[in-house]
Amino acid sequence: DLMARVRYPALVPWNESPILRAMAAARDDLRAEAGSKTLVVLTDGADNRFDKDRTLNPGGKDFPTLLDSVFRGTGVAVRVVGFKVAGG
Repeated sequence: DLMARVRYPALVPWNESPILRAMAAARDDLRAEAGSKTLVVLTDGADNRFDKDRTLNPGGKDFPTLLDSVFRGTGVAVRVVGFKVAGG
């Protein structure tokens, strides 16, 4: 039942990738947890929303600077696994 609700055409992708916003939400979920905290990000693309996100990025920072400011001092280690998707 769940897969029928999230599979195309029931759910149409917007081709938008707010990756850093999702990472910030996960960071917030991890803050209350004790012990070591690691966020593993699996992605096949670049964040194409961070520069338009005036809540997370009101100053219009570039991605590396914003990523650093979102995670510095949080105790959350970030590991990114990027996949290249072939055209077509």
